[in-house]
Amino acid sequence: MKSALLSQRPSSGVFLPLFSLPSPYGIGDLGPPAHRFVDFLSEAGQRFWQVLPIFRLPDGGANPYVPISSFAGNVLLISPEFLVTERLLDHPPSPLGEGRIDYGRVYRYKLEIFRKAFSNFRITPEYEEFCAGNVEWLEDYASFVVLCRVFGTPWNQWPVRPGEEGRKEVKERWEKEMEFEKFLQYLFFRQWSELREHCRSKGIQLVGDLPFYLPHQSVEVWLHRRLFKLDGQGNPAFFSGVPPDVFSTVGQFWGTPVHNWEEHRRERFEWWVGRIGYALRLFDWLRLDHFRGFIRYWEIPAGRKLEEGRWERAGGADFFLELERRFGCPPLLAEDLGALLPEEMGIIDGLGIPTIRVLLFAISQDGVSGRHAPHEYPENCVAYTSTHDSSTLMGWFERAGPSYRQSLSRYLGREVEARQAHLECVKLLMSSRARVCIFPLQDLLGLGDEARINRPGTVEGNWEWRALPQQLSPELVKTLRRLTVDFGRA
Repeated sequence: MKSALLSQRPSSGVFLPLFSLPSPYGIGDLGPPAHRFVDFLSEAGQRFWQVLPIFRLPDGGANPYVPISSFAGNVLLISPEFLVTERLLDHPPSPLGEGRIDYGRVYRYKLEIFRKAFSNFRITPEYEEFCAGNVEWLEDYASFVVLCRVFGTPWNQWPVRPGEEGRKEVKERWEKEMEFEKFLQYLFFRQWSELREHCRSKGIQLVGDLPFYLPHQSVEVWLHRRLFKLDGQGNPAFFSGVPPDVFSTVGQFWGTPVHNWEEHRRERFEWWVGRIGYALRLFDWLRLDHFRGFIRYWEIPAGRKLEEGRWERAGGADFFLELERRFGCPPLLAEDLGALLPEEMGIIDGLGIPTIRVLLFAISQDGVSGRHAPHEYPENCVAYTSTHDSSTLMGWFERAGPSYRQSLSRYLGREVEARQAHLECVKLLMSSRARVCIFPLQDLLGLGDEARINRPGTVEGNWEWRALPQQLSPELVKTLRRLTVDFGRA
């Protein structure tokens, strides 16, 4: 498989989830602040914006990696301001405030706004065209969400079965609620299309993310239970997770059902091809989360502990050959941050899919070394200072102590001041062979772990950080543009 990344000229971008954008409505969204951020990127000479997954979460849910659908958009990202522009609201709603996200509060607040907008909505040819164009997933999705609310129990306890008869029953009993859910998806994708068009006009490429696993209570598991390892009652027979790694010294129990790769192979990976093909229509580049899971994965028998799990083979090279047959040279990025076996590295290197390198993982008390060190980067990679699953650069330096900054100083051949460490790291990546560098906004701002997005293996306090409007300052634009020009990435 050839690399689509090598057709790009050297460039850089910024990582900032949509939910982390500044906004007066409790959470970042697809409205004016998102469009202003695109302008910010363009003025700063950037060409990439990485946004994390944008798919529908459970009501009040926070983790973008456990969506209830691989196709529906996250309704919390719908902009109230644009609802006024579209005359679905008479005036902007009262602000909910800036700062960290309270997902339960935001969900209740936005649901009230959406109900009001729906009461003012009249079916249009554009809406009918959207429904007809997405009929393959929209009706089942709307049915699923309505049934979740009606019964409040796992889908394998519902009296309604998936499929045509189930959709018919839901429509007969709860048609208005189904229309409400389809209306929200229409709003989401209308606003998403407008944002994508603005990105194109400014030369900004969007990098999205495809979650590897889905929760048991999701549309896909409900519809395609044969593709997941479930028992006779429809409960997970095995759960997902990983043993101890770079992100967690005790391992991680994710608690979602695992994929039945024998069934996926039997149908030539048709379900995966559909998911990836759909996501490639939404984004310019698609990051495959938990990439090594396509080669081997850790499964934990139901009722057992994390350490009682085992490694199992997944799709492997056959899966990627099928992707190549279907898509040619797709714009994919591989998240391969785990402890990889030589066999796995051989498959990844042979595929030619661009991989991700993270500077933070290369710095130790002994120096800067390993495959994540800048002098080891191939052209065919995307380099990051840190990730959404790690500490911020400055947070990490503060916690690790001066010996790690001394390692960086030795690597650079000059003393690095504590307050300048983040900019020195940005320069390191800018000067590397990596075709693309992407920097979390927190690292560009030199923020500590108060701005961290996620702590793997924990539940509370994640996915809540948001930037403030004043942080996207003219000074930051000037600094980032100067670095981008100086290192030939403009």
